[in-house]
Amino acid sequence: MGFIDSLFDTLPRRLSDADLLVKTADPDTLQATLNTVMENLSIQLSAAASGGSFCVSRLPLSAVQLLYMKCPDAIRVKSAMLKSVLMVFPVSGGLTQRLNGVDIAVRPGNALVVSSGDRLNAQWLEKTEAFVIHVPDFTLFRYWVDYWDGHVIFPATFSPVLSYAKSSGNSVSKLLADIMMDAGDENSLIRRGVTLAAVENRLILTLLHDLLASYPEKKGIGVDGFKPVYIKRVLQYIVENERENISMADLARVAGVSPRTLQLGFDRIYGIPPMSYVRRHKLVKVRHVLKTLMTDNVVIGDIAAKWGFLHSSNFARNYKELFGESPSATVNKRLMAL
Repeated sequence: MGFIDSLFDTLPRRLSDADLLVKTADPDTLQATLNTVMENLSIQLSAAASGGSFCVSRLPLSAVQLLYMKCPDAIRVKSAMLKSVLMVFPVSGGLTQRLNGVDIAVRPGNALVVSSGDRLNAQWLEKTEAFVIHVPDFTLFRYWVDYWDGHVIFPATFSPVLSYAKSSGNSVSKLLADIMMDAGDENSLIRRGVTLAAVENRLILTLLHDLLASYPEKKGIGVDGFKPVYIKRVLQYIVENERENISMADLARVAGVSPRTLQLGFDRIYGIPPMSYVRRHKLVKVRHVLKTLMTDNVVIGDIAAKWGFLHSSNFARNYKELFGESPSATVNKRLMAL
């Protein structure tokens, strides 16, 4: 029995009434409910309603939303520019994503991947059932930094289709099956909340591994690949002067190109402007220091200042936006682990 067949066999027994997030025949109610757990979506019927109910179940993770959707009718689902990565794994039926003027059909055996900065614009077929995984940007980035130390920027764009049949998609599909098996036992560790953090940790790392394997030319900093010479010069300069106050003029001078050309180059390769890259690089370095502290006799503001963050409120805000926790929370976690 294949992966898809095994899910068909196990899902009706694995999802309990307690997992049900919404059951409704009204697409407006479906839209309003999904918007409480994900970024704002727009949902419209694409044909006459059949009278069946849309059902959405949700397994209890933390930062990651893991949903299972049953759609009796064809619907069009749209979003604004995402600040997350959204993945849809159809188990039956399918959907078609409109991306850059091209229709991308996704059927069982493949998953749709909508990258941060892209928009969901998908036509769901009637009688489609699918897993939906939603991971916020700051969560992905925090894992990226923590587990791939020194890789400051995770890929701006992933391949829009992930195949279960290939090694690049096999790990996450098997993990979903494992999660469903555990969820079917009300006395399992995941149902009792004991392994929720571990399951989410494994899920995010597996997603990152499979997404990178599916699109190797988009691995970003720390992974060899094509970068213009001027970009390489700037990256080296940032590392060698990471404790200094670096300006856009400094970067353009080192690059030997205009600020506009430099901006376009960073946007194309990393998806962010050069100065945002510099700020992230410095924040990652501060986080590394905070995570390796061996004493509580420290002033976080003093550490931040050594990396050029002279305004504590701005530093704390930028740090939390990037890593999903305050600098003091990072220190407290470290001290509790000692």
